[in-house]
Amino acid sequence: IVLPLIFYAFYLLTTRKFQYWEKKKVPYIKPVPIFGNFAEYILQKKFIGEVVKEICQKFPNEPLIGAYYGTEPTLIVQDPDLIKLVMTKDFYFFNGREVS
Repeated sequence: IVLPLIFYAFYLLTTRKFQYWEKKKVPYIKPVPIFGNFAEYILQKKFIGEVVKEICQKFPNEPLIGAYYGTEPTLIVQDPDLIKLVMTKDFYFFNGREVS
């Protein structure tokens, strides 16, 4: 009885943030528990740029895409005007975050 409860608690812990982009109404790909959308990168099967490119190709007309790096929500910005805004005026809010 204890072992299934431990697995269930672990599952809940690793998937609790997976509703983040849905609540924000940002398009996203359903993530895999523990790895999110970057399993191939985390398992060193692909470079991060390849994984991001594949995610972006699934939403070619969206300015913003939600993804999950592990269990953490990650925002991918595709629109050139928004990228410029993020890298200049709003840089303070994104400073210290991974940029790829």
